[in-house]
Amino acid sequence: MVTGIFQKGLFPSEQSIGTRFLCYLVLRYIFYLYNVNKLRFIVLFFLLITTVFRGFSQKHEQVYKPGDAPHGISVQAWEKMETRWRSYSTSLGILKEDGTTIEGQLIWSNDSILLILKNFNLPSGLMNPEDFSRIRVSDIKSMKVRLGGQPYQGLIIGILAGVVPGFITGAILAQGWTIIPAIVFGAITAGGGGVAGSFLQKAGRKQEYVLSAGKLEGKELKKLRNSALFPEQLPEITVRTGETQMSDFDDLVKKSPTLQLAFPDNPISISVHSSLMTNSVRKRMQNWYLSPLWGPSDPYYETRIGLEADLSRRIGKRFQAGVLFQMFPGDISSSYFTKNLPESDVFYSYNHFFKQTTYGIYGGWLLHPADRYWATRLEASIQAGVVVSDIYEHFYFNWTALSDYTIQGETFIQKHNFQPGGMLRLQASWYLIPGFSMDAGMEGFWIKRVSFSERTVLPQTATGPVYITHHTLNFSNLQGYLGLSVHF
Repeated sequence: MVTGIFQKGLFPSEQSIGTRFLCYLVLRYIFYLYNVNKLRFIVLFFLLITTVFRGFSQKHEQVYKPGDAPHGISVQAWEKMETRWRSYSTSLGILKEDGTTIEGQLIWSNDSILLILKNFNLPSGLMNPEDFSRIRVSDIKSMKVRLGGQPYQGLIIGILAGVVPGFITGAILAQGWTIIPAIVFGAITAGGGGVAGSFLQKAGRKQEYVLSAGKLEGKELKKLRNSALFPEQLPEITVRTGETQMSDFDDLVKKSPTLQLAFPDNPISISVHSSLMTNSVRKRMQNWYLSPLWGPSDPYYETRIGLEADLSRRIGKRFQAGVLFQMFPGDISSSYFTKNLPESDVFYSYNHFFKQTTYGIYGGWLLHPADRYWATRLEASIQAGVVVSDIYEHFYFNWTALSDYTIQGETFIQKHNFQPGGMLRLQASWYLIPGFSMDAGMEGFWIKRVSFSERTVLPQTATGPVYITHHTLNFSNLQGYLGLSVHF
């Protein structure tokens, strides 16, 4: 039997979860059996947790002894990089025909040779021949494999597969009135899909091969080769005594597609945000030109949930350039009135509403960039740009003479008002996994005021014509938003 990592726990995160659950069950049983008071329970809990995790950390240290950090990077950052690398590397436990075992990670393979690094450390760029072993496939009796590659593929596919039906279901239920049900249902189905996809992928990565006639070929060989540190040709690795430099590791990343997958330099980002805008257009409408005709102003402020999409590219380490699109489903503001004026011999109805869609380009500066090598997951940026906002106006008015109940006239206007403006945004992003972040921020849009010409709305009344005078409306706003970004 293969011993070592496959008995001690090749997957430390899974062992950690199992240990915690077992500890919880033990404590619950003690608490029930002896009916200890809360203070004693807390002390017992602390001691038991400390003991269990001290033993676990010692076992973890024996299995995954960290390698030396290259000169130019901190030990803490290198340990974070090694932790991430173990999810991407291919780990092997090999039982040879002579009964000996070898454990390590796969560096390169063909149909007759496996090159094994006899530890689970992140390769630093320098080659110590004593750390490597060439194993002939014909000498292998069996082996257990935890395939490498993208460990979050199942999670991502599950999320994408789950979010679409949930979002559509919520949108159908809301019937265009609000986007909240679509967001809620989309989040629920995305979470369920992500859990299912992650579980299926983890199960598929653990494999055991029993070699017949000492051969490794077909799909088995292809899987191993594709997940090795070097899937294709084995490049020349630097052999040098002395300290490893960070430049050695950077050169190794350029040669290894698997390392590039684990530590991606993702310059392109696609972001989807849901924004919350509170606008006072309706109040302004009534204050500025409706109050004289329709009575006192309405202090009601309308809140709208919008959808925003961005496509951006990082240039160098700090600068960003991107384009944005923002829309608000439904009307951002609307007014509808009907009124009977016997003294003017008219009954009138009035409908006026606006939609707003904004397009823009922007440049940004990363105040605190996230590190490619996972030293920090937090990223903060400031962005500014120019925008064009399409203010779509729909205006309808009709009136009826009360004396004979006949329609005297109507006005119907549909117009797109494209107004220039500017945008300023502050954003914080937290990277959950490489290539995926959660975003939050504030953004302000300054939009040039829209000017409306004087309109005659009641040309014939007993008291004379009635006008809506020339006026302007301000569609600038301040918004908060939440969302996610995919980086590639």
